[in-house]
Amino acid sequence: MSDPGPWWRELDRYMWWVLVVSALGWLFDVMDQRIFTSSRPGAMDELLAVAVERTALERMTAGEAARLLGLDPPLDPLAPVSVEPPLPPAGDGRGAAALARRPELVIPGAAGSREDPKPRRLPMVVSPDLAEVRVLPPPERNHYIGRIATAVFLVGWATGGLLFGILGDKWGRAFTMVLTILVYSVFTGLSALSVSWIDYSAYRFLTGMGVGGEFAAGAALVAEVMPQRARPYALGLLQSLSAVGNILGSLIARHILPAENAVHEWEDWRLLYLVGVVPALLIVVIRGRLKEPDRWRAVKESTGEHIGKELGAFKDLFVHPWLRSTLAGMTFAAAGVLGLWGIGFWTPELIGEIVGPEKRSQISTTAFALQDVGAFFGISAITLLSQGAPRGRVKTYAVGLAFVLAADMALIVFGGGTVDHPALTACLGASLAVSLYFLFALVGCFTGGIGRRASFALAFLAAFGAIYIVFQHMRAEEQIYWAVPIFGFATLLPFGLYAIYFPELYPTRLRTTGTGFCYNVARYLAAGGLFVLADLGRVFTFRESAVVFSTIYIVGLIAVAFAPETKDRPLAEG
Repeated sequence: MSDPGPWWRELDRYMWWVLVVSALGWLFDVMDQRIFTSSRPGAMDELLAVAVERTALERMTAGEAARLLGLDPPLDPLAPVSVEPPLPPAGDGRGAAALARRPELVIPGAAGSREDPKPRRLPMVVSPDLAEVRVLPPPERNHYIGRIATAVFLVGWATGGLLFGILGDKWGRAFTMVLTILVYSVFTGLSALSVSWIDYSAYRFLTGMGVGGEFAAGAALVAEVMPQRARPYALGLLQSLSAVGNILGSLIARHILPAENAVHEWEDWRLLYLVGVVPALLIVVIRGRLKEPDRWRAVKESTGEHIGKELGAFKDLFVHPWLRSTLAGMTFAAAGVLGLWGIGFWTPELIGEIVGPEKRSQISTTAFALQDVGAFFGISAITLLSQGAPRGRVKTYAVGLAFVLAADMALIVFGGGTVDHPALTACLGASLAVSLYFLFALVGCFTGGIGRRASFALAFLAAFGAIYIVFQHMRAEEQIYWAVPIFGFATLLPFGLYAIYFPELYPTRLRTTGTGFCYNVARYLAAGGLFVLADLGRVFTFRESAVVFSTIYIVGLIAVAFAPETKDRPLAEG
């Protein structure tokens, strides 16, 4: 049997245009998510900060400060508070520059225990002219309200996925994708105008609706425009570029957000959301050239008035013959989404436990980037493992694997894997992820692709194993740099299959409805999962809670038993 050649040679100019536009829409979509997670702590600090007049601050007692900031009553409510270092006089010509470090409000007896009372220290921010003073919220309040905002965002994501999924079948994929890009861009920009955590959360809900809707419309559009052989590879590429969106969001955040010890100017997080408006410009470029797929138009125009009403019929997802597809897709998504949002995105907290709060921010930024690098190769690898790779590329992948393994050994010899060489250790971690990519590709070459069901089973086992190893055994700084890329590789494996599998489950008239439902209904569960993980912390340690929560992947393994196999099957019509 002759080698058919690379899949991308089957694409004409318009197919490339659709793939690029859909990929950019999803890339910017995911970039918005990373902007949110990166800016959330700073946003919560500012939106929850309490303004205090300097004259009131000078005569404030510990009891008054506790009531103002929502803290437990201190041991001595009448004890005076203090500021360290003391604030310069309001008329000081140097302004905030006179402060050597960020000042702290010291509330005596508000921490520790009655037997061992300790002062509570809360950071403060001051305006450049020293006229305005604000006290930042306690970390536990920042985390709790931040968790609420994240849950609201996920609920919006799920709601948008359901709503725009139905509209994608009724109104068209191209129109819906353009609409969702506009929605998430506009409300991302409006997030920069937030004045409280409530309207901030409302903007995040509306942004989430656009984020959730874009994936279903874009995936269905690509699936219906691409040739059959090229379809899974194009959809895998679409999903893998989500990791690039995460990396881009991290780089932008790293450039814009100030250092943690900044004395003032803590509002830079708003600039991040203004950057999030940029994807709206994509609409100007794509609206005139993007057209609805021939598959969808044929169904829309040929069904007649009576059957035409069934385009995007939500109830049809739960009747024969599509009920099995819906249950499988929903369960697969629930396992992966809950695992990622409930555990995978909480590596900064684990890193803080290992290196301490002083180094957490710096190392977490690098770790997130390494996790995204691993995710890119994981999503790309699972596509080749599931669908197969041309036998003619066996030599290419074998040489690549041998070269990367040699690089791994060289990095170890020169100090990779030790705390004294973090850069080499980071390269070692990324190189290990690339090694796994070539290994998956070789298996795909020899087997011709193991199919969707077997790939999901492997993905869930790998994700569970990675979470167990990282949360139970990663305890040293040098381990972070090489373990996190592999962690990203494993936990994002299921997501590489979602973009391929979900559009294959449904006919044209239900494709975006079904894809949107399967991919996004799990967000409702993930929103609650954020608080379940916190409740587990009352019984288990943080590390133990993550391992217990990761048993959600077992649910995904159970679904493999009844999930339909769609490899090499043409898309269902009608």
